[in-house]
Amino acid sequence: DLNYDYFTLDLGSGTDCNYTISLYVYAEDISNQPILLGNHNGSSTGLFLKIETNGSIAFRIGGPTQSSEVGLISENEWYHILVNTDCYAVNELWINGIAQAIENDPMDLGTPNRNVYLGNSNDLLFGLSSSQFFKGKMDEISIHHVVHAYEGFSAMNFNDPSSIEGLLGYYTCNTTDTTANSISK
Repeated sequence: DLNYDYFTLDLGSGTDCNYTISLYVYAEDISNQPILLGNHNGSSTGLFLKIETNGSIAFRIGGPTQSSEVGLISENEWYHILVNTDCYAVNELWINGIAQAIENDPMDLGTPNRNVYLGNSNDLLFGLSSSQFFKGKMDEISIHHVVHAYEGFSAMNFNDPSSIEGLLGYYTCNTTDTTANSISK
């Protein structure tokens, strides 16, 4: 149900700052700028990935917030979202296999080992608004501690997680249970 579901990852920081985040989303309501995942704490540190009310994607990995062009995400449709960053020179955003224009500002998670929440952020634990809960469905959420080229991503075999370089976590939500299932290595 994505109600305070979270996972903890040792994401590292500093010079070892390469990430790929991938997930499938079906948003039923984007009027509240829903957070897809996050461990942001209301300051300039942490991570979040969210849908803006104008249909753009915004994400932050420690550094400045990056945003796509408007109108990319609509309600009641499935989308594959993939974010790549090396935290210093390259930031990439792909939606349904199409590269989106975003800035290449430096990023650094800077807050490793904090819980990453699905469908919200731990901003809530710091007394901030709880109105940004995600309403919809998510599936095949993966976080990698390496930058993967989009072209090779679809060929990855998540049935054998040990074969995927840098995989930190892989979560499926296609179950009647209320907890995301991890097949991480």
